[in-house]
Amino acid sequence: MGGMGSGGVGFVAELRRQARRDEARREKRRAQRQARQDGIRALRESGAISPDSMRWPFACASVCGHCGAIALPGAPSPSAPTTVDAQRRCDRCNAPGNTLIDLANREMAGALVTSEVHDREVRGARHRTIGGPIASTVLLGALAVLAFVLGIAPIVGATLAAAGVVPGTVAVQQLSALQSAPARARRWAHHPRTQRSTKESNGVATGQLRQAPLTGRDCIGYDVRVVWSGERPTSPAAMALQEQDVETLRIGETDASQAYVALQPERISTAQVLASPAAVRYLATRGLEPTDGAFDYYETVIVEQDVLVTKTDAAGRQEVAAA
Repeated sequence: MGGMGSGGVGFVAELRRQARRDEARREKRRAQRQARQDGIRALRESGAISPDSMRWPFACASVCGHCGAIALPGAPSPSAPTTVDAQRRCDRCNAPGNTLIDLANREMAGALVTSEVHDREVRGARHRTIGGPIASTVLLGALAVLAFVLGIAPIVGATLAAAGVVPGTVAVQQLSALQSAPARARRWAHHPRTQRSTKESNGVATGQLRQAPLTGRDCIGYDVRVVWSGERPTSPAAMALQEQDVETLRIGETDASQAYVALQPERISTAQVLASPAAVRYLATRGLEPTDGAFDYYETVIVEQDVLVTKTDAAGRQEVAAA
């Protein structure tokens, strides 16, 4: 009995030591996140005095550091590029204070990309953190149950159960610490996707003619996605940018100008994007400098006479899908 008691005290002490180590790691991560946020804030506040060489010579969007929505610039002035008012609030989330990051400032845009890369690494660490410990916990738990069922010495089952609790407890603590870290794309300009939508109507597409940003194709609506290389274009966390434009779209007699485009993403070759000055400029206005291998590009267009379906959900949000 004395041996069991001593082992129990040692087990509790190990849990406490692990908890202290986890807390130290959490504090370090919090300090790193705060330092990144402070750095981005300082860059944003110093944007007015940035050297001309660090700014694009044309109007660029701003992005909300709180919700990730894009604030598009006005028409360029003949004498100087137009930038979004530095004191304007984001009209998507209306967060207090100045949350807009000026993407014309290339240093700011680069800091934002660096922050997004970190978020992706955190997301990968989250899966690695909990995957192994949970698997070992399940395995050891199953062995413990088997030991009891087969009548093997109870101490064997108790030891296996205790050994399974330790990695499982650590995994839960680490997962809890990681939940507060962002792991999503930050540059968005699209209508929210519907949930459990039902068919509303179908018909042919009509609308005002425009050009798609990456390929220059004539269309009446488009969905652009810039995805980290090798990631799925349907995963929000994999996108560095998603932007849709259906401002004048109608499907049959239905107004679809506020709809989410839910069509199959169409891959565009990186070489085609890099060879197009218009595409490179468009990406620069969104804070992205395209390089071979960093991103995958998708552009889906809606053209006149496409037969499509509109759907709505319980919240009244609308979606455009293939018929």
